Amino acid sequence: MSLALLNNLTAKAGAATAAQPSLAQQARARKAAQEFVASTFIQPLLDQMRKDPFRSKLFHGGQAEDMFSQQLNRKLADRIVASTRLPIVDTVYREILRQPAQAPAALTEPQAAGAYVQAQTAAASTLNLVH
Repeated sequence: MSLALLNNLTAKAGAATAAQPSLAQQARARKAAQEFVASTFIQPLLDQMRKDPFRSKLFHGGQAEDMFSQQLNRKLADRIVASTRLPIVDTVYREILRQPAQAPAALTEPQAAGAYVQAQTAAASTLNLVH
């Protein structure tokens, strides 16, 4: 997970007020949460599935599939997250809305690492992997 991605997602979410965020702020926060979950959890899963050692050459798309599989995985991850109700998206969404109105322009390395660990822990507990 890159620091630039976290900063980008924070910027897209915009500053949410603690009292009552506007509908536009809520929409930006929801979109940022969906993008974060898609790029952090779903896309790596799809990437790993494409590297399956047992895949058949019969269904291989050739050079074009090799070149554009990363973009396809990104679009698929976005669609999966947008079309399902994943609890981790709601958790990330609430965390984005809880941030103070004057959100920092950029996260430092320790802040980014902490946010990443919190997101992974929330995902694992959502999936009942952590007790």
